[in-house]
Amino acid sequence: MSALWEPVSGAFWSTAPFLPSMGWSVDYGALFTTLVGALAGAGIGAWTAGWISEKNRVRELLTKEIRDTNAAIVLTLGVMSDGVSLKKNHVTPLAEDYFAKRKKCEETMAQMALGHPQTEFPRINLLEFPEIAPPIFHLQEIVLSRLSTAGRALACVTTLNDAVININTALKRRNDLIIKFKNNDFPPGATREHFCFGIRYGKGETNEEYQDSIMGISFYTDDVIFFFFFLCTDLVAHGELLVKRFKKRRLGVPTPEIHTVELSGLRKEGWIPDAAKYEDWTSGFQTSKKEKQRWWKFTWCKQGE
Repeated sequence: MSALWEPVSGAFWSTAPFLPSMGWSVDYGALFTTLVGALAGAGIGAWTAGWISEKNRVRELLTKEIRDTNAAIVLTLGVMSDGVSLKKNHVTPLAEDYFAKRKKCEETMAQMALGHPQTEFPRINLLEFPEIAPPIFHLQEIVLSRLSTAGRALACVTTLNDAVININTALKRRNDLIIKFKNNDFPPGATREHFCFGIRYGKGETNEEYQDSIMGISFYTDDVIFFFFFLCTDLVAHGELLVKRFKKRRLGVPTPEIHTVELSGLRKEGWIPDAAKYEDWTSGFQTSKKEKQRWWKFTWCKQGE
């Protein structure tokens, strides 16, 4: 290094190197490869971690929605079954008994009008029915807030609330009339038979409130059964779609199952109302051809099943 510091014409023209030689040599190609490899590894690692995190998030979301859909199906099916039981064991026998006895009463009155001896009018069923209290609020909370379904399922769960209010109004009206019957609370000149069967009394007055309450209970029971049935089928279809998405994403765990529902027996027996009665409501919701085929196959299209 002494040669670097020898003066030329009294001046130093060379300078010391920034770093003294230590016997090192730098392979810049290898250094570049190492840096690029390190950066690429870090990037791939970050991407992999993000992909795994997203996969876990999707798995959790789909699993939770399938679980919530199953809960909604169970609630819906339970209420629909209660509605069918109410119709089968109480409402249908009540309506059939009432209108059979009303006809008998009309025949008795016609015989009396012809001069035949007066006979006793038939007695009606005065058993009071309690109002129903299905878990509408909880069901609405699940369908409206937790599920990604849309369209008619959302409208259906709202319509269900109206159907329950209507049937409870009819049940309460009949119960109030029964209390009047038991207390003989009638206008002058009227008897229980006049009010039960809508027979004219006084100056040609009639009261058909009791008959209207019977018809209302029957009509609104059908509404409850139909709309719960309608919602149940839509929830099952939505759950099947979620299961397909779960399988398609290949999330690395067993695919959750959706509850299966078999209602063909109730449909054959006539306990589920005919869809034609609700065509004005159902026609407002358009579905794809594939969904329509699945819907009709699941419900009532194949009458021979």
